[in-house]
Amino acid sequence: MTKSQSIVKQDLSKLAKKHFDLVSKLKKVLMLSQMGFLQAGHYLYEIKKTKSYITEDQSESVSFTEFLSRPDIPLPGHTVESRVRVAQALIRIWKIFKLQYSIDDSKLAEIGWSKLDLIAKVVKSKSEDAEEWIEKARTLGIRELSQEISSGGQSLMELTMCDHRNHPEWIKEIHIWKCTKCGTIWNEDPTLKWKNDKKHK
Repeated sequence: MTKSQSIVKQDLSKLAKKHFDLVSKLKKVLMLSQMGFLQAGHYLYEIKKTKSYITEDQSESVSFTEFLSRPDIPLPGHTVESRVRVAQALIRIWKIFKLQYSIDDSKLAEIGWSKLDLIAKVVKSKSEDAEEWIEKARTLGIRELSQEISSGGQSLMELTMCDHRNHPEWIKEIHIWKCTKCGTIWNEDPTLKWKNDKKHK
C-alpha cells in the first residue's frame, strides 16, 4: 500500500468514525422528539377527553379545532385541517399503544409516530396481531409497511407469489371513499359518522 493510499484509508476511517458518532447523536435526538410526540398525544387526549379547552374563552364556546388553531401550540401542519389530523393521529397512538396495550415508550419512539399511526387502525381491529405489526413497523420502511397494510398483512414476497390469475373468484369489486384534497381513504362513508356525531353534540 502506498503512502497516499494509507492516508486515504486513515481519512476514510476518521470519516467513518465521525459518521457513526453523528448517526448515533441523530438517532438520540430523533428518539427524544418521538418521545415528545408520545407525550403530546397524552396531553391532547386529556385535553379532548376533559374538554378543558372550553375554559379558554368564557364569552364564547371554543371547539377542540379552534384550540388546535392556537399559533402558540407548535403542532406540525400548515393548515388547521392538517394540524387537526396530526392531533388526531397522536391521540389515536396514545389511546391504542399506551392505554390499550401499555407498550414501552422507548419501543414506540424507535418506530416513530408516522408509522405508528399507519398501523394503529389495523392493530385496533386485530388486537391479536398487535406485536407482529409493531415488529413490522420497527423493521420496515413506510412504503413497505403501507403495502403490507393494504394487502392485509402479507409480505411483498407473498403478494408477488399470489395465484390470483388462476382464482378469479378472489377478485372483488370494492368501494372506497377518498378526500380529493388530502387523499385520506375510508372503507366506509365517513360523512355518516360525522352527521351522527353532530346529532349527539
